[in-house]
Amino acid sequence: RWAERWVRFILRLRGWRILGSNVRTPYCEIDLLAVEGKTLVLVEVKFRRQRPQSRPLSHPQTDRLRRGALWLNARRSGHDGVRIDLVEVYPADRWPIWRIEHLRAAVLDGPDLF
Repeated sequence: RWAERWVRFILRLRGWRILGSNVRTPYCEIDLLAVEGKTLVLVEVKFRRQRPQSRPLSHPQTDRLRRGALWLNARRSGHDGVRIDLVEVYPADRWPIWRIEHLRAAVLDGPDLF
């Protein structure tokens, strides 16, 4: 998927270390697994044909991502914490330019998470 490769390239330019793509956990599949500083980051990449008008992630998706984050955090040491980011790729006003929006901490943790 070209959008995922493009996002991976941009994150590397920002100094992130990419650990893997399409990483499977017992709870979900993570589009990109990366490290920013000392934080483990799960990156959900959404490709849209038009600018999104509604909630980007459903409640079941956020629950699966939270469980996957907890599972990964328990198995990977040396990180200060874990965060779930959302990156949306959609057409800009002028075609063929694409817009990329990076929402940090798109899935907020519950009271007993992280």
